[in-house]
Amino acid sequence: MASDKPLVIGLWPGPSFATNDFAAIYARALEAAGCRIVDLVNPMRLREPIDILHIHWPEQLLWQGGSVAVQALRVVRALATLGRLRRRGIRIVWMVHNLRPHELTGVRRLLWRLIEHRLPALVDGVMTLSPATLPRVHDTFPALRDTPAQTVPHPSYPADHALARDAARAALGLPAEATVLAMLGFLRPYKGAEALIESFRALPSDRHRLVIAGRCQPGYAATLTGLAAGDGRITLAARALDDRELALHTAAADWIVLPFRDYLHSGSMVHALSFGRPVLTPRAAFAEDLATLVGRASIRLYDGPLTPDTLAALPAEAPVPDLRALDIHVIGADARRFYERLELRQ
Repeated sequence: MASDKPLVIGLWPGPSFATNDFAAIYARALEAAGCRIVDLVNPMRLREPIDILHIHWPEQLLWQGGSVAVQALRVVRALATLGRLRRRGIRIVWMVHNLRPHELTGVRRLLWRLIEHRLPALVDGVMTLSPATLPRVHDTFPALRDTPAQTVPHPSYPADHALARDAARAALGLPAEATVLAMLGFLRPYKGAEALIESFRALPSDRHRLVIAGRCQPGYAATLTGLAAGDGRITLAARALDDRELALHTAAADWIVLPFRDYLHSGSMVHALSFGRPVLTPRAAFAEDLATLVGRASIRLYDGPLTPDTLAALPAEAPVPDLRALDIHVIGADARRFYERLELRQ
């Protein structure tokens, strides 16, 4: 493919997707590399020519609800559409964000099995956000082992570095001199907030504060509230944070603690680093690779369960993460070259 030809990428979902900022950031990375973006809400409604269909989260087919029959029909029609688009010569790329959707139950679990069985045969390329996570994808989806693959780093998030730490703490009612640990974003059981609260409560320190804030289901919010009750050092806000509030809470923290138990990639980790905040997290493939890119002092890894000693050993300050490898221009250029290689394949 000639390098000056606009490469047209259909992103499903695209930059208008409000649930996850990654979609818009990735679109900007491709635009910076000279690609033209088609924002797809539904590939079955594609009305203009594209070269590549890039899928972010195929589980979005399960998010819309409806009766069992409606959900099943939606999945079957979407898979059939992908097959038709591929026969028309459109290359299909699956960026595997998760090995499987979190907390699937009932009919959605059955429908996901259909998706994970059929989708690998329909894609021309697979992408992950870390070289070390690609083997896990191959283990979970053996049919993808011979599919062309590309890894690109998770791009950094736009960050407001004008937010001063002391001002952010004053706004949130936190002591200026405290060591503030924070866990922010969508709170789900697999992310380990319970273990963090339990370890923090066992930390014999009046200097430390723990802030846990983000959207979660009411039942889980009640569980976290019960665990945190009686410890005045813990602030729990079990509600959705808008972008300004998330930035404010991040700016107030010394360390972002992410005790995730089982995951493939983490936008929360990259968000913290984008705001210049170091991260404490268990040793995992994605975290290891990310630490190599941004500096190992900015991501402290631990083995085994989280303990009070691990929290107490965190230094008051850590070097500012080096985000150059997470720049959208680098990522967009790598992704475009991969798409072009797929276009040249017969």
